[in-house]
Amino acid sequence: MAVNGGARVLHVLSSLKVGGAERFVLDLSAVQEQAGDHVEVFSCSSEECALDTEASKQSLNCILSSGDRFRDYKAVWHYFRTKSSKSVLHIHSPFGLRFFVPLLPFLFLLGVRIVYTRHGIAPLASKKWRLIHRFANLFVSWVTFVSDAGKKAFYNTHGWKESKLVTISNGVFVPLQVANIESTKLRIGSVGRMVALKGQKGLINAVSRLDATLREKIEIHFFGDGPERSKLEALALEALNDGQCIFHGMELDRDKVYGSFDVLAVCSEQEGLSLAIMEAMARRIPVIATNVGDSPKLVLDDQTGFLYEYADVENLTKLITQLCEDDELRRSLGEKAREHMIENFSLESANEEYQKCYQG
Repeated sequence: MAVNGGARVLHVLSSLKVGGAERFVLDLSAVQEQAGDHVEVFSCSSEECALDTEASKQSLNCILSSGDRFRDYKAVWHYFRTKSSKSVLHIHSPFGLRFFVPLLPFLFLLGVRIVYTRHGIAPLASKKWRLIHRFANLFVSWVTFVSDAGKKAFYNTHGWKESKLVTISNGVFVPLQVANIESTKLRIGSVGRMVALKGQKGLINAVSRLDATLREKIEIHFFGDGPERSKLEALALEALNDGQCIFHGMELDRDKVYGSFDVLAVCSEQEGLSLAIMEAMARRIPVIATNVGDSPKLVLDDQTGFLYEYADVENLTKLITQLCEDDELRRSLGEKAREHMIENFSLESANEEYQKCYQG
């Protein structure tokens, strides 16, 4: 277990809108509080969003931007200046870095340790971002990445010393008990923003290819929203039976989300270390995912789920058929998926790694 140093940690997010990085930060904050740190979250947006309510439920103080950058700087400066224990500014997005970059030298002189986590893999190669990162390099102690691909892209673009770059995989909460709604059908879930990159139409097309008898045994449950939703709804009406594809929209209750399906399908063209995959696996849900990005770290093919090549709808159809026809296989994959999360992707392990950055 991590031995936290009683640090005062201010996590910085772009906003409190629902997203994988934002969810992870709230979960990490809860673990850090339990381990002895004093933790608060600063949102660079003045807008109250869905996760603000979630943070309140876990008694985590979230500070929204006042809309006045100078006033925000003053508040953060005084927050750290009046604290005698070890202080950490932990920034979780490029926008957060840009937001606070003028304040970094002053916090650095106060002895505040600055940690910058990249949850994505975009290289940010424009002149503006290069200048921001060049300046921040003088004051940031560690840059952490949730994937080696993100670390490589950052190093190749910005050239920071490798000695201050480290990969720390996100962790996931593993519930002791899992709520599950009984169903006579195989329920396939999709969780995430509805954008073209996520390839959700592939799931609808794959199910539509099943023979009629097998197709009757399938339900699709979409959780999330986005610009592609209307197209997906139209495709579902055209390709599937009425009521076979359910669009739930945004849902914050994770027990409700993951209790609504038996298999998670991730059809993305690109994918980082997907929190949706991790949360499903932690709840004994096997995953079918595209063989892209960091998904193979999570979905061990034929062990915790199945991998297939992006846009290979024919293979996706075969994998769905296999899981629909073999209940025991589905249960076995789910058990191994949960074990994989406990052994390799726990929140406690992630916290231990971040504590090393906070303390040294």
